[in-house]
This record gives sequence, structure tokens and C-alpha cells, in this order.
Amino acid sequence: MFLQINGLTTEIPSMKVKVTGAVKESYLVYQYCIKEDNNIHVVGLNADGEYVLPASYHSEGLHWTGFKASPSAPALDLKVEILEQY
Repeated sequence: MFLQINGLTTEIPSMKVKVTGAVKESYLVYQYCIKEDNNIHVVGLNADGEYVLPASYHSEGLHWTGFKASPSAPALDLKVEILEQY
């Protein structure tokens, strides 16, 4: 799931998420951009647990932020729940 942030907002706030059903082969990541360098960064979410994800900012080179998983593992019961925002 990706959100196009170009023109919609300038920031996606930091959030705490709970991941279940993840396995190393699922290659689940959260893609985001930080203000300081305008580069794409990723956080790997390849194990069940709770994660604090950083805020993402609009930049000229990145118009999408969000989660992506490898399409080679369609039979997984992968879930990402947003627990709270910071």
C-alpha cells in the first residue's frame, strides 16, 4: 500500500505499527523520505512485532510513501496494524 503524497500533504506522521504473519521471504518494507537529505529510505519489517516508523516528507524525487511486500509470496497472511501516532 502506497500513498501518493505529492500535492496531498507535506508530511506523513510517525506511527507505531504491529506486524503479524511476516517471514523473512516476504520482504515487507516501509518506504519513506526524510527532510534532511530528500532520499528514499526503507525500514525492513520481516519479523512479527511492533515497529515505530519515521515520518515521511514530500520531496521532488519521492512522491510515494508506504508499505510494500514481495509479490512472490501471495499466500501469506500478512497484516500491518497502525497502533498509535506520535
